[in-house]
Amino acid sequence: MHARKKYVPRLIKALNDEIDSLSDACRGLDHDARYRAYEDLPDGIRRLFTPDFIRPEHLCEEWALQDHPQHTGHPENLIFETSRGDMVRSKTEVIIADMLYSNDIAYRYEQEVSLGPGFTCHPDFTIMRKSDAKIFYWEHFGRLTDPQYAEEFVTKLNMYARAGITTADDLLITWECYEVPFDRAAAARYIRMLKE
Repeated sequence: MHARKKYVPRLIKALNDEIDSLSDACRGLDHDARYRAYEDLPDGIRRLFTPDFIRPEHLCEEWALQDHPQHTGHPENLIFETSRGDMVRSKTEVIIADMLYSNDIAYRYEQEVSLGPGFTCHPDFTIMRKSDAKIFYWEHFGRLTDPQYAEEFVTKLNMYARAGITTADDLLITWECYEVPFDRAAAARYIRMLKE
């Protein structure tokens, strides 16, 4: 035991020195060089192939424009228009879509997502964050006083959790009911996190 007491502090110091050296080395790295290797080529050469590294912000722009499977049920309920021109199902979804759009955050409305065998859902918003191309899902639950809707809400949350999509990591949730209005401040916090 006495020998280990002498070893552990030396090990900790060695590991801390290694961390400091790696941190110093990383500060001098040109993190954009991998992108410029392609971007600095003449246009004619760039057209001949796809680069191995694409800037996350460019990936987001392309992703937002791609066709994707969408929810096709109840098109008669798509009656509210967003600033981007999407038709959505509620006034609150207009607010959320407009917050995303005005903050230049790439999103898709009601994109089809498979959460495992036999369960496909259509999150209100599927979002790609520009800084790292991470995918988030934003669900707005607006009729929690309706018992059937509330039951579907719980089922959907359970399916997200089983698929590893959680509120601690990549699932954003807002809600409202007659007694509790939509919390714009909470939505604004989500927007700030998505812009990081």
